[in-house]
Amino acid sequence: MRVTTVGINPTNPQYSYNYAYNYTDHLGNVRLTYAKDPQSGNLKVMEENHYYPFGLKHQNYTSAASLDFQEQLAAWGVILAPVSNNPFKYKYNGKELQDELGLGLYDYGARNYDPAVGRWNVIDPLAEKFYGASPYNYVGNDPIGEADMDGRDFRIDVIRDKDNNITGLKFSGTVYIQGSGASKERASELNKDFDKKYGGSIKVDGIDVSVDVNYVYDEGKKQGDLKGDENLLNFSAEDDTSFVQGNTGRIFNSGESNRTIFHESFHFMGLSDRYDDFRKCNGCFNQNTRPNVGFEDDIMGSDSFKLSKIHYENWVKHAQQRAKSYYGPIKGSPFNPMSNRSESYIESKKVDTNSKGQLQDKKGNWYKRVDYGE
Repeated sequence: MRVTTVGINPTNPQYSYNYAYNYTDHLGNVRLTYAKDPQSGNLKVMEENHYYPFGLKHQNYTSAASLDFQEQLAAWGVILAPVSNNPFKYKYNGKELQDELGLGLYDYGARNYDPAVGRWNVIDPLAEKFYGASPYNYVGNDPIGEADMDGRDFRIDVIRDKDNNITGLKFSGTVYIQGSGASKERASELNKDFDKKYGGSIKVDGIDVSVDVNYVYDEGKKQGDLKGDENLLNFSAEDDTSFVQGNTGRIFNSGESNRTIFHESFHFMGLSDRYDDFRKCNGCFNQNTRPNVGFEDDIMGSDSFKLSKIHYENWVKHAQQRAKSYYGPIKGSPFNPMSNRSESYIESKKVDTNSKGQLQDKKGNWYKRVDYGE
């Protein structure tokens, strides 16, 4: 969105809002960016993208009519003018293209990805967990069925019976806290309250499912020090909206709210927000958050501490798929987790969204939440 001042009266400013919309495919790839032409009132394609499976963009594929455009100010207002270097940088998997100096890399947070070779440019920091795969490979060499979304990390422990059926699942992670209001005593308080509210296990389709977060105080911990299932929250005395990005986050108001800390920690555990966010919607009458239907009494959608069963169900579905994808072809092979009665995985994906970024409600319907903060 671009905001343009159209009035010069400082006591009564007037603005013109110009929106660009994206059409994405099942992997989050931005395939089409379009907008309303301010002059003609018609829709105009601003950019059209076609990709090879591993993300390299097709060249000279689209018609001459499908040029790249950007908004430019003119004497009579905003126009859409052709450009050779398009300012819309979010493309493959919805990630930002780093094209400075002709690099052509995509920024995925923890690592940069090169679509020309279909590989990461540095070794997987969790390579020891997946010794049967190349530490440079991208989404298990399945770019049509999978996409790497972010860098949050948590651990999945899978327990099996003698027939290799899954009987137990434990989802866990370590969250380091630091900053204003953080201390060893505060970490201990958080651990006790988390265990009180979410300790124990529940049954999902005959599987015992438990979740555990261990809070540790460490002022010296840095993002580059994080390993495996470790994450980092920095407490700030300022008053703002708390957030996480990848495996780090910031908690405002000196981390006074346990609910806020638990909510953000569950993001590290792969859970999504379950509310619509209108706080940054300039034209909205109610600039607040609204819980998604069915999540009015849920920690991911409201001020409640309750963790609904649907989250445990999503953890189970994800773990079953993850464990299945790592079965080896030969029984007894050291590369086959099925050789053991238990196995562990470090995960870095959301567990409750499909490839289109949609969430499923408690009735099984798929939807996409509204977020003006994105």
